Parts: sequence; structure tokens; C-alpha cells
Amino acid sequence: MPLQTSEKGIRYWGLQRFVSVLLLIFSALYLAASFFMPLGSIGRPGPGFVPTCIGIFLGFLVVLYFINVFRKRYTYQKENFFGQKEDSLRVARVVFFLFFYGIFLGILGYILSTLIMVIAVLYLLRMRGWVRIILISILVSAGSYYFFTGILEVPLPHGILPF
Repeated sequence: MPLQTSEKGIRYWGLQRFVSVLLLIFSALYLAASFFMPLGSIGRPGPGFVPTCIGIFLGFLVVLYFINVFRKRYTYQKENFFGQKEDSLRVARVVFFLFFYGIFLGILGYILSTLIMVIAVLYLLRMRGWVRIILISILVSAGSYYFFTGILEVPLPHGILPF
């Protein structure tokens, strides 16, 4: 089957390759920078433990993306640069909630702001069933709070809640 070509499609394909190279460089730099902080141990992680884990995971995902982009052949896609308009709006809304999550984290506290943010993101990602959304949000908020405060001993903002 011959490849369909269009100037817009070729630019998009080239941009994907360019972005994959930039992400690969960024993840390598991020991982290298994380090694300058003390790792600590499993029982007592240092300030570089989480950034190093994130850097390794990010590097793994970027390498998979890099391989995927460079292995696939160019085919013309009828979507715009950011995908469907509906998808672009959904991503913008999630970024909006993450922005306000950072702002209200100190005011409302970790548990309450995380609970609200997870509810909003799950709803935006079209999960249906309010009981399921609220249950997952409570589990994520409480579980991550216990993980950071109980296991890693990271102080988190309490906000308006007494705990």
C-alpha cells in the first residue's frame, strides 16, 4: 500500500521524532541530576530517592516512546496536531485541575485537595458511577497519604484538616 503524503502530516511525523529525541535528552539530564542528591537506603530514603525512581521510570517510558516513533512508518492522519478537539479540551481541563491542585494543596491540605483533584480527573477521563469515583478517590488519597507520611516519613500539608 503506497504511503499517503501531505505536508501537514509529514511535519507532524517529523515533530514526533524531534519531540522523542528532546524527551530522551531531558530524561537523561533529569536522571543525571537526580544522582547528585543522596539516595539514602530503602529503610531511610534520602532526598534523591524519589527523583531517581521517577527518572528511571521516565527514562524507561521515553525509550519505549522513542522506539515506537522511530519504528513506525509515516501514514497520513486526519486528526489535527493535538488529536481530536474533544481530547485537547479534556487534557486542558486536567492541566487546569493540576494547576489549582498545587495552589490549594497548602490551604486545603494533602488529603482534601488530592481527593478533589482525583474526583475531577476521573470524571474528566469519563469514568462513570459516582460511588466508584469517590471510592477510588478516597483510596488514592488515603493510600498515598499513608505511603508518604507513614512509610517515607515525608511531611505533607495538613491544611484545614486536623490530621
